[in-house]
Amino acid sequence: MEEVKNEKLEKTMKVLKIVMLSILIFVGVVYYGIQIWFRLPMTSYYNASTKEFVIPGLNDNFVPQGFCYDEKETQYLVSGYDSTGKASSIYVVNDEKDEEKVPTKRVALAKKNGDVFDGHAGGVAINGDFVYLANGQRIYVFSYDEIKSAQNGATVKYLGYKKIQSENEDGDAVSASFVHTYNGKLYVGEFHDGGKYKADPSHKVVTKAGDTRNALMLEYELDDSAPYGIAIAPTRVFAIPNKVQGVCVDGDTIYCSTSYGLAFSEIYRYDLSKAANEGVKAVVGYDVPLYSLDRTSHVKTYTTAPMAEELVYKDGKLYIMSEFACNKYIMGKFVEGKYCYATDLTKM
Repeated sequence: MEEVKNEKLEKTMKVLKIVMLSILIFVGVVYYGIQIWFRLPMTSYYNASTKEFVIPGLNDNFVPQGFCYDEKETQYLVSGYDSTGKASSIYVVNDEKDEEKVPTKRVALAKKNGDVFDGHAGGVAINGDFVYLANGQRIYVFSYDEIKSAQNGATVKYLGYKKIQSENEDGDAVSASFVHTYNGKLYVGEFHDGGKYKADPSHKVVTKAGDTRNALMLEYELDDSAPYGIAIAPTRVFAIPNKVQGVCVDGDTIYCSTSYGLAFSEIYRYDLSKAANEGVKAVVGYDVPLYSLDRTSHVKTYTTAPMAEELVYKDGKLYIMSEFACNKYIMGKFVEGKYCYATDLTKM
C-alpha cells in the first residue's frame, strides 16, 4: 500500500514539474517575444541612444509629462500628474552621469490659495525666476527660486497664470499641452488626435502644400516688463501635426514628439527657416502671422519608443521624456522604459 502511495506521489510531482516547466517556458517566450517585438523596429534608435537617468516617480503613481533643462543650474525639471488624484509634482534631477541616480527632490504643487493642484500637469519650461506649467487653457506660473530652495516633499504654490484665450471668455482658446522656451521666446501648443482629444475646429488649416493640420502652437516673446515675463499677444502661430506631446528648438531646427497609446513614437524634425507663411490667422483674440510645419519644412522622421512626451536638446543629443514605464501604463517596465535616453540623431 505504501509503495502505491509513493508511486502516486512521484507521478504527481512529475506532473507538477512539467506544469511548472511549461509555465516558465511560456513566460520566457512571452517576455522575449515582447523584447523582440519592441526592440527590432527601433534597432537604430537604441544603437544611437544612451541611458541618461532613471525617470523619477515611476513607481509612485507619477505620470511624467513635462521636461526641461536649466544650463545655469545644470539640472532637469520633470513635471507630471498623479494617476490616483493626489498633488501634481515637479521633480528636480541633477545633471550627473550616473544612470541610476535618484532625483534631488520632489515638490508638490498647490493652487494660489493652498489647495492641492491635482490637474493634468503638462509641459514645463523655465524663464528666469519663472517656471511655466501647461494645463488646460492656462500656463500656470511658479517661482523657480521657491522650487530651488524647497525641501524634498515640500509644497509650492503657483503665483498666478496666463490664459491662452481671448479676453472674451467665450472666445477662441488654445489648450496648453506643452511649453518650451528658447532664445527669448515661449512656445505653447495643443494636442489633437482626432478622437478623444480634439482641438477647436477653427484651428484646422490646409497648408499651401496641401497638408491638413488640426492643431496650433503659439509663439510669444519673453518680456521682462510683461506679467510673468510673457508678452500679451503671440507673435506667430504654427499649424502643427496631430499628437504633438512636446517640442524643442535648436537654431532653425524644431523637433516635435508625437505619440499616443502603445504605438511607436515619432519625432518630426522641421526647418523653421523653410516654414511656409500661410497668411494671417485669428487666434486667441489676435490676428497673428501663420506658418506651417508640413512637408515644405519637414526634414526627417525618427521612430522611438512609445509614449514620448517633452524633449530637451543638449550637447548635440535629443533627450526624450516618457510615461511608458509609469504605474498607469506599466508596459515600459519590462523593456527598459524607465530611462530617459539621450539620442545622437546623426546615427539614426
